[in-house]
Amino acid sequence: LDFRFSPSDSHRYDRRMKFLPHRNCFAVFLCADRKATFVLSLHFRVFSAGELIENTVRTGVFLDICPILSRQILVDCGTGSYAIFGNHVTHFSIVPMNRKSGFTLVELLVVISIVGVLVSLLLPAVQSVREAARRTECLNNLKQIGLSIQMYEAAITQIPPSRPADGFLTWPTLLLPYMEQKNLCNNFDMTAPYRDQDPEWMARGADVMICPSRRKMVEISVNESIGPIGVVGDYAGNAGSQVHFLNFGWTLFSGEADGVFNSGFAKDNPVENNRLVKPITGRYKFASVSDGLTNTIFIGEKYVDNAHRREPDGWADGCIYNGDQPATFTRLGGVLLEMANRTTGNFPPGERPVWGSAHPGVANFVLGDGSVHSYDVNMDGETLGRLCSRNDGFAVSGDQ
Repeated sequence: LDFRFSPSDSHRYDRRMKFLPHRNCFAVFLCADRKATFVLSLHFRVFSAGELIENTVRTGVFLDICPILSRQILVDCGTGSYAIFGNHVTHFSIVPMNRKSGFTLVELLVVISIVGVLVSLLLPAVQSVREAARRTECLNNLKQIGLSIQMYEAAITQIPPSRPADGFLTWPTLLLPYMEQKNLCNNFDMTAPYRDQDPEWMARGADVMICPSRRKMVEISVNESIGPIGVVGDYAGNAGSQVHFLNFGWTLFSGEADGVFNSGFAKDNPVENNRLVKPITGRYKFASVSDGLTNTIFIGEKYVDNAHRREPDGWADGCIYNGDQPATFTRLGGVLLEMANRTTGNFPPGERPVWGSAHPGVANFVLGDGSVHSYDVNMDGETLGRLCSRNDGFAVSGDQ
């Protein structure tokens, strides 16, 4: 067999070719210096008695050659008497194919459309998972607040009042030492009204008072009715049902109220020269919750209009330390005081201090026994009022 290699490319490759009579084919060995795709072309010239009787070119054998690794291919010579004897293969060429990599415009558009569909399918799922994580964190915050109430009652033998006197500090400041915030609490003057507190410390708060679905970090009120601006919060104490709403019993310092976090009695928290002269005293003990700790809301998420966040007065999102505006740190529930089912566009919470949240469809609460629950924001007012009243004689559950 007489054959020659005539490559027409710039690749460096090793090639050997051997005719295998018993297989009626050629064995071609190739090893290239870089990855390339080749097409093999066999040019047969068959002579008989000095005359050319066949002139054939066979192509179409494709090869992918990788560096270092050699590749062997068997090229069939076909059938006929010339295939083994008297044949002269005068030309054998290895030609690299000129194949360009990349996408066509149609392929690119298809890929973009597929990616768009996948993103549209995955995005709601990702958002749902993130919201579930935020709601769990919110429940953990309420759990910690509930435990701090348990420890406060065990130490002081009473539930903290929502505020001891008008314009003084509020229940979150009383619980700070039981939420690992004693150093912060030490900078408050618990006997002084809010307006006399150090502005620097009024602007500091605990992350546990923030719902991650509404705020990413501690925020400061834009202004206050009295005193310095300060930290806002997303949780409020249960001041009772609709029974004492219209007569303002839930805010007063005397008379009856059916909540858990109501203002302290004036007779128990006397003020002289603008200072509390006795230790802060609350109205109730755990024994005062006759409906049972497992059936009574203690703390929950308060409704805040997103369009008026950090605004006090009628929007009730001022500093949670300021005891001048009860709707900022306490809420009610009951008939005509149902939970807000939207995050904006409702009535001002300063006029109707109701529960509500930034979570879709639910609001989180902690009960007197320290258990946490997510209640449907569309809960009927009667059931909600039963949960908010500590002593109406009806033990109900808000779980659906």
